[in-house]
Amino acid sequence: MASFLLIGGVRSGKSSWAVNYAQHYKSKLYIATAEPCDADMRMRIQKHQQERGEGWTTIEAGTNILYALEQAGDPYDCIVIDCLTIWTARIMEESKSHDDLIMKWVEPMVERIKAISKDVIIVTNEVGMGVHPAYESGRQYRDLLGLVNQRFAQACGNVLLFVAGIPTAIKGHLPE
Repeated sequence: MASFLLIGGVRSGKSSWAVNYAQHYKSKLYIATAEPCDADMRMRIQKHQQERGEGWTTIEAGTNILYALEQAGDPYDCIVIDCLTIWTARIMEESKSHDDLIMKWVEPMVERIKAISKDVIIVTNEVGMGVHPAYESGRQYRDLLGLVNQRFAQACGNVLLFVAGIPTAIKGHLPE
């Protein structure tokens, strides 16, 4: 079993790498967190669906990643969770921005992922290297996602940083 956290900026190649890497598995599960709330998001979701192609089981989990993992059972060789960035924003919105409450969502997910005996690939954005957000809510989100990413990075055996489509192992190793 291998676990990967794929982290990088927007359009850095994380999701494409996750899908390409998982293609060699016989049974694949894709857990999506995005919701088609506007035209841009609908287009992004459609692009991801086309990129995956056939042979995937997809669960549109929204904020319920843990429930999706529990309901999926054990028939999958590889699970892709895309992405913690949107998941964190949605949890932050639902919980009215209480960091302690949000982190209580994280721990059961981390423990469940650590218990999975299959390969798990988790996609997230690195937002702490960009422009300092002008609004308090943006700064709170950036800080919270940083904490979420740290926790998942601790739990995963491999952490790959993506820049311009190129992965670099910052923990563990790049798979062959």
